[in-house]
Amino acid sequence: MKVRNFTPHTVNILGLSIEPEGLARVSSYSERVGSIRSQGIDIPLVRSVLGEVTGLPDDDGKSLFVVSRMVAAALPERDDLAVPAALIRDDKGRVQGCNALELV
Repeated sequence: MKVRNFTPHTVNILGLSIEPEGLARVSSYSERVGSIRSQGIDIPLVRSVLGEVTGLPDDDGKSLFVVSRMVAAALPERDDLAVPAALIRDDKGRVQGCNALELV
């Protein structure tokens, strides 16, 4: 199986660097679901609604596509999507790589 990267960053996993082939994106918007009143102020409560995904190839049966968690969440019916997991961070907390891919 080929691992294909559709995030904006190189994915470094277990010594393997996988360069981006494209960029999968998902549209989203906020939907108001209510409000709460606190300290004399009405605070809107919203929920993100995920829309259309662009820039991602169809399932070819031979590839696992690395995408953002948001893209994967927008396509729960697909079993060929994964997100970086077991992240490796430097001393300043910046992601340097990962030790696994998570099926979402």
